[in-house]
Amino acid sequence: MNALTELQNYCPVVTDGDHQAPPRAEQGVPFITISAMNDGHLDLARATRFVPVDYFEELKDTRKARSGDILYSVTGSFGIPALVKQDKPFVFQRHIALLRPDAEHCDPSWLAYILGAPAVFNQAKEIATGTAQLTVPLTGLRTLKVPLVGLAEQRRVVAKLDVLFARLARARAELDRIGVLAVRLREKGLEQAFAGRLIDDGKVEDGSLPSNWKVVRFDEAAEIASNLVNPDTIPDLPHVAPNHIESGRPKLLPYRTIREDGVISGKHHFFPGQLLYSKIRPYLRKIVQVDFEGGCSADMYPINPRCHPRYLMYWMLSPQFTWLATRQEGRTVLPKINQAALSAILTPLAPEPLQARIAAVLDAIFARADRLEVEAARARALLDRLERAILTRAFKGELVPQDPNDEPANVLLERIKVARVEEQQSQPKRGRRAAAPRIPREKKTAMTKSRQDDDVQSKPYLADKIRKAGGSSTVEELFKLADLSLPDFYKQLAWEVDRGHIIDRDNQELKAA
Repeated sequence: MNALTELQNYCPVVTDGDHQAPPRAEQGVPFITISAMNDGHLDLARATRFVPVDYFEELKDTRKARSGDILYSVTGSFGIPALVKQDKPFVFQRHIALLRPDAEHCDPSWLAYILGAPAVFNQAKEIATGTAQLTVPLTGLRTLKVPLVGLAEQRRVVAKLDVLFARLARARAELDRIGVLAVRLREKGLEQAFAGRLIDDGKVEDGSLPSNWKVVRFDEAAEIASNLVNPDTIPDLPHVAPNHIESGRPKLLPYRTIREDGVISGKHHFFPGQLLYSKIRPYLRKIVQVDFEGGCSADMYPINPRCHPRYLMYWMLSPQFTWLATRQEGRTVLPKINQAALSAILTPLAPEPLQARIAAVLDAIFARADRLEVEAARARALLDRLERAILTRAFKGELVPQDPNDEPANVLLERIKVARVEEQQSQPKRGRRAAAPRIPREKKTAMTKSRQDDDVQSKPYLADKIRKAGGSSTVEELFKLADLSLPDFYKQLAWEVDRGHIIDRDNQELKAA
């Protein structure tokens, strides 16, 4: 298991986007939301709008993402990392945090992978606050624990993950094709069925319908059974609306009772065996056969079939029927087919025994397509599990072989601390600021000791100081006792921690071994 360190040790900059809504512009700099990084990759093409260029230019540098930065969603759908791979300008708000890794100690690609590991997400989940939308506070984000490993190992991990994730991406692309093939399978079956070509009986000629078929008006093949009633008369019956039917397939989705939905307007009272067809937006192709009594939206038609019920249902799902229905739409704002237009649609009727056979074949085709989609979804879930397992191994340091020549974790940590101190000391003072975490500062008086002194070099010099101070000390206290320059102090501390003379407890307390 890798040693861990706080995220802020790798990222001196951890901030978020503007807390005020930016002004809008017809053109300018893209404004993104979390949807632009939902799959772990930043896609500026998903920008929801633009903001003025001058607004972007006035933002602080720490709110202007650049190549090598990492975006991390912190509100709502929190825990999504996305590596910035270009220097194109864009704007985001406080729902997204910006992490700027120190390139000297951290490979941005490695950190982006690690931030997607379950161990990091679980930490973020623990510290998220809020009721309407959970938010990961920046103070908590900075202290998330990530593996403490050197650049050499980070790059080996990235090389391995790049290969594995490329394979996962190819597998997902193949599974996405299955979904497309399932849709085509249903569409082809419906198209052939009502062109008379699904069942080969030798009677199809020149693309026309078989000679024993006939074409009738829809109202000859079915009755539109409008039956509006007061919902108070059927309060405990199921309530079915267009949103309770899946588009493009005869599948009923979960629903509730009329009472549970608080229905107050009139509803069609429907009965077992009827078809329920959504008359709004006919292109959505929503129809289902029910085997129970209930009430449906006034935006639907209960239909009594005068032919085989499932044959009629599949006809109303077919591309041919949809084309005819959409030509009859009566409104432009909310397309809807009225009863007269529906009744006039020409409907191909196969002989009655053949209708049952066609319906049975289409049942089998739809069931096969459903199985394909179920298996693809199951495989996709397995890929998601595999991805999480891979990232977990990377987090634990189990993905690539360890190299004994790599820099020890504790030495790396002390080197990072030195870099952070030097950064803070090199920054110009700009008036009074809120108190920062206490760090050792160089003493004003000249130091009397050096790492080259006989009682310091290759000796547990600092451990002896801790013992004399009572056996434990903070880094700040030990620095005051050491009489060493700041660079010498940290080098000596790293050496003694590495040799086991000093025990460093999460950079909070030092103890002599």
